[in-house]
Amino acid sequence: MRVLMLLATSSVTGPAELCLDDAKGLRKAGHEVLFGLDTERPGNYAQTIQDAGFEALSQLALSRKSSPLEIARDIARLRRCATSADLVHCRFAHDHAIAMVALKRLKGRPALVRTAETARSARSGWLRSLAFKASDAVIAPCQEYARQLKDVHGLTSDVVHVLAGRVDPRRFSPGDGSSMRALWGWARARCSSESSRGSSPIGGTSSSSEPSREWRFRSRRRSWSWSGAASTSRRCGRWCRGSGSRDASSSGATGRVRSWSPPIVPWT
Repeated sequence: MRVLMLLATSSVTGPAELCLDDAKGLRKAGHEVLFGLDTERPGNYAQTIQDAGFEALSQLALSRKSSPLEIARDIARLRRCATSADLVHCRFAHDHAIAMVALKRLKGRPALVRTAETARSARSGWLRSLAFKASDAVIAPCQEYARQLKDVHGLTSDVVHVLAGRVDPRRFSPGDGSSMRALWGWARARCSSESSRGSSPIGGTSSSSEPSREWRFRSRRRSWSWSGAASTSRRCGRWCRGSGSRDASSSGATGRVRSWSPPIVPWT
């Protein structure tokens, strides 16, 4: 099977990493994978695709900053490219909408699949609903998102499938936290609540906490957020997170929160 994997981004972020992981799994299963990405803006996604041994389609702009004329060109280009594919996979609303129009009434049309991994995908909107209804399959990461997609966009159970999130245990090395403490020069300080159990724990997230990443959305639902993590960070000696400094002081964890942009390293 030949899969065309579209993602309207130029940089390797969470969705791009998932695309690459999926592509590697498909290749291992004997399938061929091609990539479509944002070729207008600078970024490291194209090089990462090449380094992984995959081909990227340079003729697609696939940028969320594209003009209406460039979007029309992308639709025409994708329509030509898609004739050689068996399946077109999308992860963002932009590439999904372009694929929906490009594949409409196409002779020998490939299957259209959308992975909807965030709650914003379940928001109402006529164009969003049209794209979902034009899809042969929609993949959600959990039953709750699947339910919302069906309720909001009128999708049927035979179209929406749940593929739960996963963690690759080979990327982690369980331990007592000594390597991370040594890396950042943190002593094995004790908190009063932890004195009977030894050194205080280090909490970590490798994600940005800007509002655009819906941390505030999650906070209102009592899930992970900076405000939700504040009580945890007060009990911990340190709370690590990725780049960005917004909301650190308001979390009540001033002095215990450190922001950085490090390479990915095993958490131990």
